[in-house]
Amino acid sequence: MLLLQKTVSSLTTLLILLSCWCLLVSGGSGSGAGKKKKSKAVTTEIDAKWHNTPLVLEVAEYLAEEGSHLLWQFVDAVTDMQPPLSQLGSDKSAYDAVLRLTEGNILSTGQTSVLKLSLALRAHSPRVHMYSQMAAERRVPCANGVDLAGTLHCSAERLDASIDDVLAKDPKTVTRIETFRLDHNYPGADNRSVVAILYGELGTPGFAEFHKILKRRAAKGDIDYVLRHHVKDRSNRRVRLSGYGVELHMKSTEYKAEDDTKVSDKEKSGEGQAEDDEEEIEGFNFSKLKQMYPDKTEELDKLRQELLETSDELAPLKVWQFQELSLQAAQRIVSAPVEEAIKILTHISQNFPMQAKSLVKTRVNPEMKREIKLNQDKFANMLNIQPADTALFINSMFFEAENIDMMTILDTIRQELNIMEGLYKIGISDKSTLSKLLALDFSTATGREYAIDIRDSAIQWANDIEADKKYKRWPASLLELLRPTFPGMLRSIRRNIYNLVIIGDPSQRAVWPLIKMAESFHLHSSPLRIGLVFAVNSTGNGLNNAGVAMLNAFNYVTETKDPFEALSFITDVYASIKEADRDVLPGDVFKLLRSRFPSSDPDEVLGPDTDYDTGRQLAADFVRKSGFRTFPQAVGPTALNVSFRKTGVAVFVKNILSSNQASNTLSITPMDFI
Repeated sequence: MLLLQKTVSSLTTLLILLSCWCLLVSGGSGSGAGKKKKSKAVTTEIDAKWHNTPLVLEVAEYLAEEGSHLLWQFVDAVTDMQPPLSQLGSDKSAYDAVLRLTEGNILSTGQTSVLKLSLALRAHSPRVHMYSQMAAERRVPCANGVDLAGTLHCSAERLDASIDDVLAKDPKTVTRIETFRLDHNYPGADNRSVVAILYGELGTPGFAEFHKILKRRAAKGDIDYVLRHHVKDRSNRRVRLSGYGVELHMKSTEYKAEDDTKVSDKEKSGEGQAEDDEEEIEGFNFSKLKQMYPDKTEELDKLRQELLETSDELAPLKVWQFQELSLQAAQRIVSAPVEEAIKILTHISQNFPMQAKSLVKTRVNPEMKREIKLNQDKFANMLNIQPADTALFINSMFFEAENIDMMTILDTIRQELNIMEGLYKIGISDKSTLSKLLALDFSTATGREYAIDIRDSAIQWANDIEADKKYKRWPASLLELLRPTFPGMLRSIRRNIYNLVIIGDPSQRAVWPLIKMAESFHLHSSPLRIGLVFAVNSTGNGLNNAGVAMLNAFNYVTETKDPFEALSFITDVYASIKEADRDVLPGDVFKLLRSRFPSSDPDEVLGPDTDYDTGRQLAADFVRKSGFRTFPQAVGPTALNVSFRKTGVAVFVKNILSSNQASNTLSITPMDFI
């Protein structure tokens, strides 16, 4: 029951958000109040404080964000339109003309789809209004005008002569107009001392005249051509907002007694009745029935009303009836025609208590039930998404449904689409290659964190804080985590809470400082369990491969003495090498093993038939599962996937000492995943 309630709540919340941002023109001009029906839903509309802005200007701002060259290409195309855009007669005609102009010529089909979403959200209307405010502050009196060196020109006839007059003056005496970074500067204008700002509405004949003159003079390098939108005669209708994350709380304190069974003829007639008939009630589609039997309209209305009254009753349900109620709702939606699925999903989610009685009669397809169960298990195991959770993924990027807004979704889709378009342009169209490239993380921040299970036998631990005598005086209670301490300090608790795992070939010089630092942590009794994963060559033996020799020697010393002595043996091998800038050789391990353990036979320890060549395959499997491609790597209690060739040990130590998480997993940033 609790799971069902959470599922319904999440679904309803998502649908309310969808209904908010999908609504663009609802509640616009109608044919008359008498033809409007009384809706059983509460519809809210939010208008901005500023007046409506032309969609062609919003398209221009969208293209300006995509690239300055696209903006000016669009301006040229609109300017050359015949008849002019402003004379097409309706907003719908202008909208269709602009989309025909952009699709295929300026934007691809996918980019045009994103443009439509942006226009539906009115995402760039505030920016257009901002330019209109600039024009109002400049007190531009005409529909299209040019501010040239501080002087307004509302006629294009003498604009060329005025530009020549300004150029003839001493540049020090020319009035410098203030411009901003968000202004649209015509590309290629070299003369920044003479600024000409065009205030006008794209798509009008007057705008075209000014634009052609300023474009020609800017191309010659005479002026700095700046475009700012200006709509002199704006509609009284305000901009209808959507997707801004608005929440509405209403409470009615006035109660009126009204017989809602008697519906007036006006309420029965018109578009409202037709919309109600489209709803399927208890399996009956009354719209189709009335088309088939027009002479039975009155009887069908009575039947429909009776079904509505009975279906809207909140009948009590048995406990066992709740077991598959969410699955039955899903079955009802899946069984509907494709074109009706969204409508039925909305209706069930918004009227779920009243629909429950009819839903319990729905038979669930066993195949669908198995598929839903399989999906739930996959989502829970791979993405930690429980059946009651709601999540949104865009190209594997996770968004929480409770915190997401349409503007963020729009920006994300635009970024992903631009990346895809760029890859296609350079000839990368293979799906496998695209998915690998899209998985790359180019961010400079901490990025997304992943977890690696450290309960793996491939990791050879040099110490055990819970079992070693060295730590027996430490408290074992996890309540010590709550004790106040200095910032950045790890709690000294006799538990394997903080773990450091070094992955690499210990014979390589890049690994030396890591293992030396790990030994130092142990000598200074840091509460850090240290583990090694020997990422060595899968072939060869200890007599011809230094990495394998280090692994065999580590296993031998561990069995003869203890794991920490084996770690110290590795650092002693490093200390025995006097030459600079060279890796460990098999002979270095051979010599130290013979001097430290005279009773041992180095050939038996390092040879091809040795009993100490264990853990090599386990380490290879661990490295393969982790996804690392470059070494060395160190993972710890926080995001510590460090490239030591770039950052050095100092950064690694700083991150280790500032770590303060209690976790049984290692969080890493997959900088090397492809």
